[in-house]
Amino acid sequence: MYKYWITVLGAWLICLSSFATEEPTVMKSLRGSEGQLKPDSTAAIRDTSFYEDLSRSPRKFTDISNKNIITFTLDEGSPLYLKTPFSATLTFQLYYSFKNTPAAEDSLSEYQTLVINYDTASANPYTMRSYFEFDDAVSARLKIISISTTASGWDPLPALIVTNEMRRERIFTFDCEANKVQQILFTAPPAGADELQVYWNQSEGADEYDLEWAYIDQQAYNAQLYGDPGSAAFSRNLFRNNSSRVTLKNTESGYKIPLLYEKNGKLFFRVRAVQVTPSGKRTETNWSDYNSFDFVAGHQSNLNWQSVTSFAEEGKRKSVVQYFDGSLRSRQTVTKDNTTGTTVMAENFYDYQGRPVIQVLPSPTINSIIQHTPAFNQFLNTGAYYKDNYDKIISGNDLCSGAAPGLDAAKGGAAQYYSPQNPEKNIENNHLIPDAEGFPYSETRYMRDNTGRIAAQGGVGKEHRINQGHDTKYYYGTPEQNELDALFGTEAGDASHYFKNMVRDANGQYSVSYLDMHGRTVATALAGELPPGMKLDYLPSKENREITSSLINASNNIIKGLVIESSKTLVVPLKANYKFRYSLLPENVNIENCSKEDICYSCSYDLEITISDDCGNGQFGGTPYVFTGTIGSISEDCNDLPSLFTKEIPKTLEEGSYVITKKLTIRDTAIAVHSAAFMENNLCKTIQDFVDEQMTIFLEQTNNCTTPCGACMLQLGESQQAFITKFISDNGLDPNSEKSTQLAQDMYQRLS
Repeated sequence: MYKYWITVLGAWLICLSSFATEEPTVMKSLRGSEGQLKPDSTAAIRDTSFYEDLSRSPRKFTDISNKNIITFTLDEGSPLYLKTPFSATLTFQLYYSFKNTPAAEDSLSEYQTLVINYDTASANPYTMRSYFEFDDAVSARLKIISISTTASGWDPLPALIVTNEMRRERIFTFDCEANKVQQILFTAPPAGADELQVYWNQSEGADEYDLEWAYIDQQAYNAQLYGDPGSAAFSRNLFRNNSSRVTLKNTESGYKIPLLYEKNGKLFFRVRAVQVTPSGKRTETNWSDYNSFDFVAGHQSNLNWQSVTSFAEEGKRKSVVQYFDGSLRSRQTVTKDNTTGTTVMAENFYDYQGRPVIQVLPSPTINSIIQHTPAFNQFLNTGAYYKDNYDKIISGNDLCSGAAPGLDAAKGGAAQYYSPQNPEKNIENNHLIPDAEGFPYSETRYMRDNTGRIAAQGGVGKEHRINQGHDTKYYYGTPEQNELDALFGTEAGDASHYFKNMVRDANGQYSVSYLDMHGRTVATALAGELPPGMKLDYLPSKENREITSSLINASNNIIKGLVIESSKTLVVPLKANYKFRYSLLPENVNIENCSKEDICYSCSYDLEITISDDCGNGQFGGTPYVFTGTIGSISEDCNDLPSLFTKEIPKTLEEGSYVITKKLTIRDTAIAVHSAAFMENNLCKTIQDFVDEQMTIFLEQTNNCTTPCGACMLQLGESQQAFITKFISDNGLDPNSEKSTQLAQDMYQRLS
């Protein structure tokens, strides 16, 4: 019993409260600009809430104070020019009713006078406003008796105003059950709508409302996962962990709940009134009975989409819906806020490898409903999603020229919005929308090495698209050892552990970054010439000098069989003359023969040097520059001493990234000549020696044969054939040659 009374008392303290609050000001004005400042004009006000509450029991509120103010002042919003100093005098009669006798109207026994003095030349501040105050009136009526001014030659009355004003402060009683919202309703939306309009009757004394909604699919509803829909537990379970809630102040038009849910479900919603004290304490009524809406169609159930709704104060929200294709790549992003009701769409186009290439600027759509719009942005003369517009070699063999074509402004979308064809260009500030000239998008171009690295990025607009001189280009390479030593000293370590990347910005300025093996930037610098038109200057320490670097080192010189290959990426920030020099001293090889004598073999190579850029080698005529040559001579006795081979290749390289490849291969002719000489000098056993040796092994094996002779010979016949085949193969003989055939027959006869 004791617990019961404590519980009831606690509920009573929460559900019943009262506090002082200011009611909206009641005001009536007489304006000289409208010809209302004249004798017998009246301005009457009445505390409607007070008179309505007289018939209620119990009373909903109690007045704390009620102040009435009559103001005679200059109209600060008047455009009338005040030519000369003047004074204005207002004489009025006041009629009123006090709250203790609201039905009886009384009046002041004397006329009241208010005076304005306007004199900007006076040393004292002029009087631009005059007041008459009184208290506790629930109705007040002002009647002008007379009004006059001292102005000569002009009339200042259009710049004057008289105001009858009532300011109230009262205590409201707020009960959790008596003041709750009894019912929440909704307006059935049309097909395809993305919002549900809900509304309710206003609760007296409420400062704001909590609106709550939750969505469950039809399967969960039918299975009663939240309980029996007719029970009190269903409401508690439904809104406990799966609901959205907003707090609203201006609720005269209700609220629109976003319908971004899947098909075949129910949307439940309820509302409660809230009273807020001046200290910020909230008193909530009980929730209204919930209502529900059957959302059968769902939001574009035939598409892949994901929605995120962000809320701000007073129910403001922004919903962002991304629409995905079958590979779950984002195609369109539609954004809508409930303040303006405008939908804004952004779109991505992908290349044949599934990489985002075209990013179209967001632009308003033709309607205010969140939905996917096929072919919203279309290319000129082609249509939407035509990848050959931007994923192909556009100009011959030059992979870096050309750009994607413009979008068609006549077909709507972002191209129309950012163009003179915008149908709303003359509305408000829309004339300030820039003209994209058919290019309201940015384009990204990737390296053609399957790494996914970016090669170039264009900006928005015709002048900033790719390959128009104001795009951003990316180059990737490796630093030289002498670079790192100059920057950091020898403590930096081996140059093969670092990367050197270069970026050219939209102004033509090059910046170089040095990165470690984790991709962390360890140093940056500017490079190249000064961009034209920019107010920059070189550092005083700038000095042009020729640097010699070795492009071949132990980390990139790879042996592959009879070939030694090396490859090096060279980043060029400045168009200049480059000299590529390759030198090699071929050596002779001495190998002992069977008589322990040194036999000399000369070395001879085929050399191939290739220089290629990353733009299809347009500066080399469309194909990489290739040098081929021969190093060393073929000599069986090494009578000629090897001579130093040197090749210098001068090239003028444009700004960009280059790959220099060296390929050194042992000549096929040298292999053939030296193989024959080696067999002649180093074959220390004759064929008969090998036959006798194998015959001895064979006879030793046959001594252990305990099977009948015919079966034993048949078994050894297979061994003989395998031996002959292996012997021919081990000695490098052609099994199909006449010599090998004769040898095999001879050996078989001997072994048999």
